[in-house]
Amino acid sequence: MKKILILGPTINNNEICGGQITHIKYLLQAFSCSNCWDVTDFQSSLGLFNQESLFSKCYRFLIVLYKIFNTCKLYDLVHINSTFDNRSFLRDCLIALVLKIRRVPFVFQFHGGKLGNVTLVNSQVFKFFVSNIFFTAREILVLTPIQQSQFEGVFGIEPLLIPNFLPYEPAFFKKKLVTKHINLLFLGRIDSKKGIYELISSLKYFVDKPVKFHLTIAGDGPDRQNVERMVIDYKLSKYITFLGHIENEVKISAYHSSDYFILPSYEEAFPYSILESLSYSVPVLATDVGAITSVVENGVNGFIIDLPTSACIIKCLKVVLLSRSSYPEMSERSFESSLSYSLTAMNNSFSNIWRKALL
Repeated sequence: MKKILILGPTINNNEICGGQITHIKYLLQAFSCSNCWDVTDFQSSLGLFNQESLFSKCYRFLIVLYKIFNTCKLYDLVHINSTFDNRSFLRDCLIALVLKIRRVPFVFQFHGGKLGNVTLVNSQVFKFFVSNIFFTAREILVLTPIQQSQFEGVFGIEPLLIPNFLPYEPAFFKKKLVTKHINLLFLGRIDSKKGIYELISSLKYFVDKPVKFHLTIAGDGPDRQNVERMVIDYKLSKYITFLGHIENEVKISAYHSSDYFILPSYEEAFPYSILESLSYSVPVLATDVGAITSVVENGVNGFIIDLPTSACIIKCLKVVLLSRSSYPEMSERSFESSLSYSLTAMNNSFSNIWRKALL
């Protein structure tokens, strides 16, 4: 049995969330009973960066490097989880340098962000340093085609595109559409980058129309109070419900009660919420950002919103109204498309990556 060490942010702080942490949790869960892989995690970051003094940050990171230096030889492979921002990029490249010195093979996986956010690579010295690190990595993984092309353009290395996965095997849930109103679900961080203001503004258009939309907003975030105030000001309280942060059975119930999942974001990588909605036979309405169109096919398992503007959201919702007769088929196609991102698919994908890395 090969021993794999997963490096990344802490997964034990409920106040910290995001795709990177979700990925690590799902990866540990997927291989918890494996006969081939002994997978454990190590917290390379506690997510307290903005709450610490400079001395505390440096001291804690030196402890992390020291622990990795002393223990990394116990593992056959180290899987580093990172993001495209200056702090994470620098931290994880230094960790990779320690692994290189100790001759421990490692895999680099990048989650959110774009390489353009890493201004450190504008320095030729830093670029030379990290290029040497990446050339010794057994594999480099990214989520989106944009990340892939940017990385290859800067470092001359083509990373492997690897999607996010679900921690379960999807089960078909037959859905039908009620004609008098259509239930929309927004599940995620309540943030202006998610297009939440434009979404609420667009619903005002349908108030006096024969078929109404009802929006359920699940999640929390920095803009929640402003969004709640906007709903009141627009007199939309009858058509919009706030659930707050939801998990487990409550989340499943929200998907089952929804006709469409909607995410008119300005930027995304590969949202888990889209995979989850498809797995519950819920078609997706989303903008063409990140890797979304690699899983959402316009007119097949959802509809693509041209831009994160109220006008484009209204246009998309009008198409939804005109396509009600084909909803059962679209719902079924949604479920079928989620099967490529199942627990089994996750096990197979990462097992293949790790086996190749250990050759």
